[in-house]
Amino acid sequence: MIVTRFLNVLIRVILILELSQDADAADLRYYQGIIDDALNREVSRPQRQTFILDPASDIPSQSSCGNGSLMRCAPIPLVYHKNPALAQQYAAEASSPTHPHPTCQQACQIYTHLITHILNNPTSSSKQNLWDILQNFNNPKDDEPVAGGHVTPALRDTLGRYKDLTSFLQSKEEDIKSSGYVVHTLEAALWAFFTTETFKEGALKVVNLGDDADTVGAVYGGLAGAWYGVEALPEEWMRGVQAKGMLDGVVEGVVGLVERGGYM
Repeated sequence: MIVTRFLNVLIRVILILELSQDADAADLRYYQGIIDDALNREVSRPQRQTFILDPASDIPSQSSCGNGSLMRCAPIPLVYHKNPALAQQYAAEASSPTHPHPTCQQACQIYTHLITHILNNPTSSSKQNLWDILQNFNNPKDDEPVAGGHVTPALRDTLGRYKDLTSFLQSKEEDIKSSGYVVHTLEAALWAFFTTETFKEGALKVVNLGDDADTVGAVYGGLAGAWYGVEALPEEWMRGVQAKGMLDGVVEGVVGLVERGGYM
């Protein structure tokens, strides 16, 4: 659907357009070109089957439970980490326009919960704490409702099949999938994060799983970046970053949003 495709692309770029304080005409033309290109591709492609959301079901298919909303949700816990419940609510809502299935929304909530915990407990948190948060998500408290009203079977089974953190750490690489299915993406990013000790080690490990490597790597990067901090990023990687000035402007905008308490 054109509207769905448009929203998917628009949400990816809107943060930069909103936060950049010095976007010029060239910047705006560039992003408009991205949107126009996406719309043109959508018009020319065959019509896909429409996904109808059934909250009582769990449909683990590539078309209905993709990883796009999970890939783009990291700014939400960054901006709203001082209010974790609101951050989780917004994570689910931000997923809805393009990825409305509860599995997608809940994956965003899990991811958001982990990042907000890290940011709110920078010196006292441990990876064991984060693992406990994952397990507790399967048994949410009454004041911590999950999108859709219940944890979907796909996420519940994936998070619950590991007896403890040790068993997760012992998972074999061939058992970890890194496809565009949101549950695979989340599990692969978590696996790389928990089984390594540095940002670089985890990043290389997760992208070398192949398949949807760029998206899975981005999801890993959001979580690991919150955990290790910018100081842990390899200098040689930072030197190769493109459009660094624009990214610096986005960072400044995010900091400003945090100071203002987000969009209220």
